[in-house]
Amino acid sequence: MPVHDSILDTVGRTPLVRLDEVVAEGPEVLAKVESFNPGGSVKDRIGRSMIEAAEEAGDLEPGGTIVESTSGNTGIGLAIAATQMGYDVVFTMPDKMAVEKERMLRAYGADVIRCPTGVEAEDPRSYYSVAERMAEDLDNAIYVNQYYNEANPEAHVRSTGPEIWEATDGEVTHFVAGVGTGGTISGTSRFLKDQDPSLTTIGVDPEGSILAHKHETGETEPDLAEPYLTEGIGEDLVPSTVWFEEIDEFVRTDDEESFAMARRLAKEEGILNGSSCGSAVVGVNRAIEQGLIDDDATVVVILPDTGERYLSTAYDEAWLRGKGLIEPAETVGEAAATPIPKVTPDDGLEAILRVAQAREVPSVPVVEDDEVLGLVVLDEVYGELLQSTRPRERNAHQLASQTPPSVDADTPLGSAVATLSKEHTLVVTDEGTPHGLLTREAALRHMGRL
Repeated sequence: MPVHDSILDTVGRTPLVRLDEVVAEGPEVLAKVESFNPGGSVKDRIGRSMIEAAEEAGDLEPGGTIVESTSGNTGIGLAIAATQMGYDVVFTMPDKMAVEKERMLRAYGADVIRCPTGVEAEDPRSYYSVAERMAEDLDNAIYVNQYYNEANPEAHVRSTGPEIWEATDGEVTHFVAGVGTGGTISGTSRFLKDQDPSLTTIGVDPEGSILAHKHETGETEPDLAEPYLTEGIGEDLVPSTVWFEEIDEFVRTDDEESFAMARRLAKEEGILNGSSCGSAVVGVNRAIEQGLIDDDATVVVILPDTGERYLSTAYDEAWLRGKGLIEPAETVGEAAATPIPKVTPDDGLEAILRVAQAREVPSVPVVEDDEVLGLVVLDEVYGELLQSTRPRERNAHQLASQTPPSVDADTPLGSAVATLSKEHTLVVTDEGTPHGLLTREAALRHMGRL
């Protein structure tokens, strides 16, 4: 195994993994798993490429600032490259994006500005417009603009395409990828079609995006754009980096099936991935259903990123219910945090805080021999800590307030609303044994009201 001079040298050479459980029978479907890149996504490939192109053009001077509008992954790729190449970075991001992406960008030293999702690209509040304005206002700054930067698809002409051709010994017959900026599908397809003009490239576009419509009609109609939840693909504008001549067909997917497939990929194939990965695999199955892919085909599909940055969205049932992507919870047990987050009477404050933070609950039951002795409410403890350090000297039993009401796990969620209007937290029991914890926030999210 070689020793690399920089983390940037580890970008690419991601594996192809055969999918068995989540794809239709017939063709061989190989997933190119881009989460193996150091920043966890396919966008690592374009970060260095776009910076080097700006340097070569004389647009970026040493010590300058890179500004970009990003759904998160491009920002991470740029941030990694910038740390190694001596630049500051500022990113604008739609407010629908998972908080994990913002935290990662900040971990790499970037400044992040959230912008409203439901506005047109030309709106001064959009994350495109804000990024462009910031690049103009800052000294020695450039707006990288992946949507109109030819170094974006060119990175895939040089890397992703050749990797797929080599790994399949030139046997790939179909290439499938989600389309956002278009860099991945356009550059990869151009290389593969140069090797085999008969190869078929299929783009995947989420409902609410205008790219498939553009391909089908040649018309750019931003008014057709509608909000959707799948991150990282689809657009309400038409980037110049979408090389439509390299894309033979488009298939459409919706949020519900994309998020469901992402979860299936994790559970059935062992690949933790994001919603756009789910959309890509749904796209493969749809293309098979529509006869665009035959049984003897060898299909390569891009899985763009890791699911680690979607734990609060795609892998959170309360969030999914709140967005209408899965059915609302019917019982208290379905909505409760289980197994019950708990501490023993003798546990100290540090143990209480560990449980509360790990389980993301505002209070922690004190349990002994399957009996709830009381509830440690963190807001009350924090209030005491502001006045003195005494709470650190007391155990959980001493810090607990009165025992919260309990409700059976099979109780309809709607029936618990009256109690939750008076109590912040309920203990959920199963045959008399503490089973879970239900907060007001969790109930509202599982009912689809938050």
